[in-house]
Amino acid sequence: GQQAVQSLQYAKQYIKEEGRDLHCALSFGKSEKMASIVHISIFKVFSACRVSNTADIHGIAGYVAQGIREGRPPCVRAIGATNLNTAVKAVALARTFLNADKERIDVACRVDFPEYCYNPETLKMKMDLTRITGEGVRNMSNSKATLPLYVSGNTQ
Repeated sequence: GQQAVQSLQYAKQYIKEEGRDLHCALSFGKSEKMASIVHISIFKVFSACRVSNTADIHGIAGYVAQGIREGRPPCVRAIGATNLNTAVKAVALARTFLNADKERIDVACRVDFPEYCYNPETLKMKMDLTRITGEGVRNMSNSKATLPLYVSGNTQ
């Protein structure tokens, strides 16, 4: 029990240097002698990516692209309109990195604004990313079910 917890703490400290984290899933069972057993499945995941005004857009894009390649895309978070813009650009750049791969990996984003805010400097955004392989996103964007989305005042 206690040794397992210590081992997990050491592992978390070690992989934190890589910008990773551990997620655990527990399952319970019985041995042949009917003793209780706890199985701990450990998953190495990417930590949430918090975008700041001093962040390197290419570094963020590389981090996001690597997480998507491994099937564990990080959650991207930003506070403020400038950081939000940087986060969106980084995800777009990550898509170009992924499009250069032979596997034809793409990414879909689910954008969430946790609270409504009038002030652009305190605006909060969270992007949950999903890996899509093949023609998934390209087919979705060519579908008749999609509508154009205008994000500027100039909608022509």
